[in-house]
Amino acid sequence: MPTYHCSVKIISRSSGRSAVGASAYRSGTKMINEYDGIIHDYTKKSGVEYSEILLCENAPTEYQDREKLWNAVEKIEKSSNSQLVREIEIALPRELTSQEQIELTREYVKENFVKKGMCADIAIHDKDDGNPHAHIMVTVRPIDQNGKWKNKSEKVYLCKNKQGIEKGLTPAELKDCSHEWEKQYKYKNPEGKMLHLTKSEADTEDFKNYKKVSKDPKSQKFGKGNSKTEKWNSKQSIEEWRENWAKSINRELERKGISLRVNHRSFKRRHIKKIPTRKLGVAAHHMEKRGIQTDRGNINREITQDNILIEDINRVIKPLQKEGSKLYQIATYRRKLSRNIKRTVSNKAIKEKGVKYFYWKKDGSITSMSNQLKVINELKIIDLNQLQQEKELYLKKLQDVSMLYNQLKKNDKQLSEIYNNILLYTKYKTKYRTSGIEHKDLSMIQKKLKEDGLNNDKEIIEYAEDHKKRCNDMKMIESVYFDTKRKYHSLENLYEKTLQLKQNAHEKTDQKETEKEKNLSIKEKMERIRKEKERNIEVGKES
Repeated sequence: MPTYHCSVKIISRSSGRSAVGASAYRSGTKMINEYDGIIHDYTKKSGVEYSEILLCENAPTEYQDREKLWNAVEKIEKSSNSQLVREIEIALPRELTSQEQIELTREYVKENFVKKGMCADIAIHDKDDGNPHAHIMVTVRPIDQNGKWKNKSEKVYLCKNKQGIEKGLTPAELKDCSHEWEKQYKYKNPEGKMLHLTKSEADTEDFKNYKKVSKDPKSQKFGKGNSKTEKWNSKQSIEEWRENWAKSINRELERKGISLRVNHRSFKRRHIKKIPTRKLGVAAHHMEKRGIQTDRGNINREITQDNILIEDINRVIKPLQKEGSKLYQIATYRRKLSRNIKRTVSNKAIKEKGVKYFYWKKDGSITSMSNQLKVINELKIIDLNQLQQEKELYLKKLQDVSMLYNQLKKNDKQLSEIYNNILLYTKYKTKYRTSGIEHKDLSMIQKKLKEDGLNNDKEIIEYAEDHKKRCNDMKMIESVYFDTKRKYHSLENLYEKTLQLKQNAHEKTDQKETEKEKNLSIKEKMERIRKEKERNIEVGKES
């Protein structure tokens, strides 16, 4: 059975890792990290089936060398907690051959990462232990048209002017207005009090005792983000990558004629009532393979047993839920019929009898089929033709009202736009009369109204009054439409229930009559046998 696994994580310096070391390990090669001088030699590593570098459109060709690519990444990142690489780890379907797995991985990486502007380092591992997988390392910075790394985000300095107003400015913005705004630095007085001051403030008499204690200017915690980087870091992108990997696997399985499929969503999101098993991990997997039970393996075995129990419980609950659904439908049906709807006397009587029958059956008043037939005959639930005629009449009414309602609703959107323009026109005109200042959109709205045939204030006022009347008409027609729709559905449900009721009753009556005929034939046979025995006894006495 194909398994699905697609995890996305970040390799960063804050966790003591490096892009060069991670790439060397995954590709099974020897690489020197120029950032710290460490040599990473993993040439003796086994299980590396395939490795390749895929470059984006603007990347320099020299980045085709794995060592140069990741040393360039290490060089551009200055901070001690920099995010260096994004790693995507995927499980490859065992149903595919080694070459098919490589082609599938390459196509997925090109479509989802390389085309979006990332450089990718692919390494496929397979130790013939039933766990073929791929490590995909991608760059986290975009590359510009000149082949240079772009900023992940731009620094924003919190600058201050002579009036004491603070404002966030990027280095480029600050360069254009440096005569007005200044950076703020951290200063400290002999008593230990800390303040952020500009250079001009620190030179004044008020702060002559303060000394500069930091070279880093005051800045925002998060800078001005790069749009591409923000998109790559979003949850939406991760969801897309995971979904696309599931689609890629399913496409290959379909091509090979395999009916099994994978899904990137959890049981919870798919509304499947099962407990997910936990990941074993490499060490626990090998121990379980050798027959050694592990804590995680025991937990998974318990979860498997619980899932079997859950399936059994669901199998029992399903019919009960259906019964509950039927009772709910009966209750809903009763509420619909109890609404204050105009009915003819004959149809009202038929409906009330139908309701009585359903509730008598529910509370146990009707206990046998003979009792059921008796109740049907007493209630005289036979006038189905009349019920059918009224149902068809309401269907015709519903169609007529529905056509009118939809037409009015379609026209109402256009008319409402004109009315909104009238409201804005009235508002801006009133302001103009009181203040004498004409609103910038007044002439534009007036022009739109003229295009709609409203040339002066008198015509506009008349149109507004007509629109209010139209709204009232619309509400009335909407009320009639929903009322007719409700009546039709209640009649339709009643007709179907009554028809089913009669059919069941007749079937049971026929069955009972057949049983009576069988019983009668058995009695006649018994009577014939008894008479023959009596005759034989009399003949014996005479002889």
